[in-house]
Amino acid sequence: MLCILVLHSTIPYAHDGMTLMKYMQPFINLYPMTLFTIISGYWYKKKSFRALLLQFLWPCILFTVINGILGNFFYPNYWNIFKFKPGYAMWYLMALFLYSILTKIIRQRWGAIKYLLIAFCGAFIIGCIPISNNYFEIQRISCLFPCFAFGVMLKEYAGNQLLVDKIGGGKVHNIRLLSIIILALIVVIQIAIIYFYPERTGAFKAYYGFNIIAALEKWGLMFLRVIACVCIIVLMPNEEYWFTKYGSRTMNVYLLHVIPIFVICWGLLYDFRYEWYGLATLFVGVPLLCTLFFSARVDRIMKKVLLFDVIKKIRQ
Repeated sequence: MLCILVLHSTIPYAHDGMTLMKYMQPFINLYPMTLFTIISGYWYKKKSFRALLLQFLWPCILFTVINGILGNFFYPNYWNIFKFKPGYAMWYLMALFLYSILTKIIRQRWGAIKYLLIAFCGAFIIGCIPISNNYFEIQRISCLFPCFAFGVMLKEYAGNQLLVDKIGGGKVHNIRLLSIIILALIVVIQIAIIYFYPERTGAFKAYYGFNIIAALEKWGLMFLRVIACVCIIVLMPNEEYWFTKYGSRTMNVYLLHVIPIFVICWGLLYDFRYEWYGLATLFVGVPLLCTLFFSARVDRIMKKVLLFDVIKKIRQ
């Protein structure tokens, strides 16, 4: 979540073509969302269609409207960019809604491994269709669907053993050491791709038609990202930090973070982004400010906004 905050607060520099962003973006854009999707699949729970509507589509619509109003004032060309898809960053809510519906249907008949294969085949076929990501984020949502299915499979086969802290004995050290080596190797490969083939870094949002080489590149990179994310999960301690418990309240931050980013990064400080205080604020200050959305007070307010009590009654 912190990587996503940094990504969105520093996008003005990516638009400017800053060299640093050439290397930062593939890491803070691709790996966190892949990880986020795997974890979402890992914690998937079967719910009624009405509960899913309220849990995912209601906040998607609400913050599409809020972000649209702010985007009209601060984000350049906002309405042309988002006229055929959910508002800024809200595509993930639509994705979770679709993933949950499809998971509920598919898992009634097939096990986790078959489900993963179905998700991959569906995503592969959509990648062949010449529809750009400008329409309902279709390429981005479809290519992350196998990651969600992979998370569901991890939960079924690994259970709570996915957290290495639960494993006893000397195995922990060996597993973590191996994860560090694999993760470092993947990072080196990713840096080499960025340096020699920078046009390949955005492949996960592009369709490839019947170009076999492009398809292999896209899914090869996705495979590496999934392996890297598993290593990150293994290495991440299950702890409580000063701003949040591990893994909790991230959706509050995801929904709210665009508001200060639009106002500060694209509004108040946009013309001063290359001053020292602009650089410090956009790269560090705004992401830290957004961590306030992890707080218990914000969580209490958001539970009312997101109709948690209504969803609880539906579940009962």
